[in-house]
Amino acid sequence: MRKSYIVTAVFVFSLVLNLNFSFPAQAVNLLNNPGFEDIEDDNPLHWDFAGMSMYSDGCSSTDAHWGERSVSTYIYGSGYLGASWLQVINDVSPDDLIEVSCWAKLAPMCYGEAGARMFVDFLGENEQFIGYMTTNEISTQSGDCWSWTNLTTVGVVPQGTETIRVGLSTYAVYQGKAYFDDAHVSVVPEPGTLLLLSGGLISLLACSRRKK
Repeated sequence: MRKSYIVTAVFVFSLVLNLNFSFPAQAVNLLNNPGFEDIEDDNPLHWDFAGMSMYSDGCSSTDAHWGERSVSTYIYGSGYLGASWLQVINDVSPDDLIEVSCWAKLAPMCYGEAGARMFVDFLGENEQFIGYMTTNEISTQSGDCWSWTNLTTVGVVPQGTETIRVGLSTYAVYQGKAYFDDAHVSVVPEPGTLLLLSGGLISLLACSRRKK
């Protein structure tokens, strides 16, 4: 009988670990309107646009990776240019392990060097800049940048961070346009949380067996 308890405990523990590491994307998305489906005046709600060029623009688009809409950025001018859709998140703490990702692609109208990436700025008191991290990027200089590509990275929130600023960014030397969709930011569960969860399940199972 004792052997069956041990076998069952090992099975439950393995199941909990497997569920966590096999499906990390199921964690709660901290972004509002991550799929850009909610719009007002052709702009996505909860997102702010910022551009640095002679001409930059951002708007909702029907060229979507999933659902009915995505968001686009367009920049034109001379020199190294950039434009981003931004959103601030408060629900993170120092030492949190966070996962960020989105889908992106460039438009054929890009001229010269252009690319797109997702980034996270770590901000302290009074929005003091502490650091940043970025995903992989798509670029006209390498690879297939014209079809939807997953951009992703994982990192630890540094000490002193009070908020994070998430950006979907396009850069270009002369002209660039990119589409973004299905953005995701989540806190990855700690191993300690998994151990507590699996321990609780094992205890409940053992109590149930004793009652029988």
